[in-house]
Amino acid sequence: MKNKTKAQLIDKIRRLEKRVNDFQKSEIISKQMLKDSDIEYRTLVENVMDGIYIISLKGFEYVNPAFEQILGYKAKEIYNKDWFNIFFKPELVDEMNSIWSSAWGAKSHSYNNPILNKAGEERIISWQTSGFYEEEDEKKHLLL
Repeated sequence: MKNKTKAQLIDKIRRLEKRVNDFQKSEIISKQMLKDSDIEYRTLVENVMDGIYIISLKGFEYVNPAFEQILGYKAKEIYNKDWFNIFFKPELVDEMNSIWSSAWGAKSHSYNNPILNKAGEERIISWQTSGFYEEEDEKKHLLL
């Protein structure tokens, strides 16, 4: 290792400080871009007329206001609940479990079926699922 002069070491420290500052500025910009993206996503999802929700093997993780309006349930009433027992007549639960099992893990799947709203009224719903992964072992679906 060759000896460096004091001026060379100071210069190297300044270059490192500049790189750190540039990195910090880049991180701040990235965080702002992520925040802006989140705001745009939420504005879109919370204002569309279609019901949108995210569901995992644990149950509902997100429902938009249109979903609440269509089915009459507030989000907190259905989070992490067994949605088959909430939305389907008992005679349809096995069939819907079979359909859901075939859709789980698929990139995209669509189907139509009857569903019960909170008042017990039957509605015909057209589903379009899009699978995505948040963690390696946890599959989630975004449903519209």
